[in-house]
Amino acid sequence: MQEGNFSPSLLADAESDPLGVELRKLAATLEQKRIEADLLQNIIHEVASGLLVDDVLDRIYDHFHSIIPYNRMGLALLSEDRTTLTQCWLRSDGNEIILQRGFSAPIGNSSLQHVMATGQPRILNDLEAYLAELPSSQTTRLMIQEGMRSNLACPLIAQGKPIGFLFFTSRQKNAYHPLHQQIYMQIAEEVSIMVEKQYLAQKLRENEEERFKTIVRAALDGFLLVDTQGHLLDANDAACTLSGYRREELLTMNISDLEASKTQEETAHHIQKVITLGSDRFETRHRCKNGCIVDVEVSTNFVGLDGGRFFSFLRDISARKRMDEEIRLKALLLDNVNDSVFLVDQQGNICYTNETACRTRGYTQQEILGLNLSVLESPEYAPLLQQRMDELLLRGQAIFETVHLRKDGTALPVELNVRLIESNGSKLFLGVARDITDRKLAEEHAHLAYHDPLTGLSNRRNLTDRINYALVRAKRYQRLVAVMFLDLDSFKVINDALGHDIGDEVLIVAAQGIARCVRQDDTIARLGGDEFVVLLSEIGDVGDAKSIAEKILAELAVPVNIAGQTITLSSSIGISLYPDDGMDPNILITLADSAMYKAKRSGKNCIRLHGEAI
Repeated sequence: MQEGNFSPSLLADAESDPLGVELRKLAATLEQKRIEADLLQNIIHEVASGLLVDDVLDRIYDHFHSIIPYNRMGLALLSEDRTTLTQCWLRSDGNEIILQRGFSAPIGNSSLQHVMATGQPRILNDLEAYLAELPSSQTTRLMIQEGMRSNLACPLIAQGKPIGFLFFTSRQKNAYHPLHQQIYMQIAEEVSIMVEKQYLAQKLRENEEERFKTIVRAALDGFLLVDTQGHLLDANDAACTLSGYRREELLTMNISDLEASKTQEETAHHIQKVITLGSDRFETRHRCKNGCIVDVEVSTNFVGLDGGRFFSFLRDISARKRMDEEIRLKALLLDNVNDSVFLVDQQGNICYTNETACRTRGYTQQEILGLNLSVLESPEYAPLLQQRMDELLLRGQAIFETVHLRKDGTALPVELNVRLIESNGSKLFLGVARDITDRKLAEEHAHLAYHDPLTGLSNRRNLTDRINYALVRAKRYQRLVAVMFLDLDSFKVINDALGHDIGDEVLIVAAQGIARCVRQDDTIARLGGDEFVVLLSEIGDVGDAKSIAEKILAELAVPVNIAGQTITLSSSIGISLYPDDGMDPNILITLADSAMYKAKRSGKNCIRLHGEAI
């Protein structure tokens, strides 16, 4: 994650395929749902607890190295006219710090103007290249002198307006990735809240109450001023809009009148808790004037003025709650489908998997996230991975079969349906892998039903089907068909003397030799033992059959080395012809078998045609 790494019967267009669309949405929220959640929750708690800006920034610096790479971190705030940026806080692991606290620079025509306008982080992954393009950037020059090579600038937004920037800087080039954008913005949001709260507190301490009220009333979030008994003393327009009550109505109410998830006693207990802690940030539910219930996030601070006051900001989080529930249900859906779902970046690193993918491969979510997909590929398929990814970048989608390896090393044959998608400007591969173990076993059983398990040649059943088909074509096109019956000479002697394992190897070598002598459309079958049959479909005359038979005898006569033994084979071959000798597959095989025995009696290692005199 520190490096920005994030892994279908989905042939339909992404815009019309509901599963594809929903998976896109899920991918866009994956980053905030992972390990950074705990760290962010800690920061949120610290912001709500009323810690000073410097304290919270120190804790961010100390604890976020596992999520964001940086050697230096700084906070800079804008002047009121938004023309100058001044560094107010910094931490660095370097000995030489050139950009010290208090350093100011005009924002001028720098790219930070664009960041303020868009509210989106700016990533400079090569400061030297940036300086070459903008040599007038003195700040960039000083960062490079400190040894920094990458910079991330997160805008701080308060009440919809920029107030400054949070900077992360690294000595490594290409340290930052757009996929980190959400975590950057969440940290910046919390820092903005903290800076804004301390700004408001400072204004209050300076007795600028009227200006403070103006700011509060203009805030987009609801604001309530509450005393220690829960009575509402003030409310801004946003609070009125949120609750549906007029300000005059709210000022006659108690906070317990709005609470929909706590009893009056529980509310009173919570008030005492906040007085003790000084601040709190929590989620609750408020009842509006029209009876509707809304989810709200409350950030409150207790100030011991005028008998004690709670300065409470309320934010409607109903939409976020609905989205969270929607995401939870989608994740639940994905985790309960039988197929494995992967989200993979262009480097092959796995960014997301569903529960099925983890369970069927023997990994936990923590183990599999960040792994390169090549780790899951079996050795014979791993070299094809990069080629397939390159093709997907061009074609957009593909379906293919591969073999994954489980954590224990066992093979898992799968059919992968992969599509190229985009998330936050990055191209990712969305893949759905279906376990095809049963299908492969069925195919293997089907293959064995028609093939010899030792040599892979056709068996008698397949041979009979092939002869029937060849006879139909021969009859239609007035061609000849030849059936050759082969028996290896003296195979029993080899098998008895050298053992069955070597005997099996001899049969495999013989099958390979015969295959090198026939045409692609011809059929070779092993009937059992050392007996082979060759079907020659559509030959011109008997001479073609005899020519192929002679090639087989010559091929088998070449000495071969098997397990350290030099073995020379020979064969007796009998041939029958369609239509001259018969029109039935079994008759043609029987007659070729009879002709083979004639060859045996003639001294072996020779060829005989049915009907030919010895």
